[in-house]
Amino acid sequence: MNQTCMWCSQKIAEVSDSLEQERTSAYAVCRCCAEHVTLPPSGPLQKYLDQVNAPVLAIELHAGHYMIIRAVNRKACEWLGKEPREIIQHLSGNVIDCAYARLTEGCGKTLFCASCAIKQAVVGTAKTGEPRVHARVVFSQGDPDHPSQVTLSITTLKAGNRVLLKAEIC
Repeated sequence: MNQTCMWCSQKIAEVSDSLEQERTSAYAVCRCCAEHVTLPPSGPLQKYLDQVNAPVLAIELHAGHYMIIRAVNRKACEWLGKEPREIIQHLSGNVIDCAYARLTEGCGKTLFCASCAIKQAVVGTAKTGEPRVHARVVFSQGDPDHPSQVTLSITTLKAGNRVLLKAEIC
């Protein structure tokens, strides 16, 4: 059986027997990803993020309510139709055009934020270190009175004090 990196999807190893498969981590990360995701974003992390062939956001949590984007790759900029300066240092709900971020309370403080599947995945990974792998999430985008539903497959990975969020549209 082939084992692939949960983050970049590259082949890691050939797992041949069931005993070896049981000893192998369900959330395996290749050597390249393991080396780079723990480095600070001023160095090789940005170069690494740009090599990932899916949108990736590096998120930091603040005061338990706010998810601030600290780094972004080119694929995420293309997906969002924004420049890095419009993404980095901004609240995640504002960046992804979350319908509820437009409410008076703002991103991170609405009633809807507490049940946000994206936020729950990021907070869970930040607290426990456990990644979320290809979790299917739905969020509301656009006008809060008439939002459109967007379905994503997300993978989260803890990298120091940040959580890397890889998103793919389903």
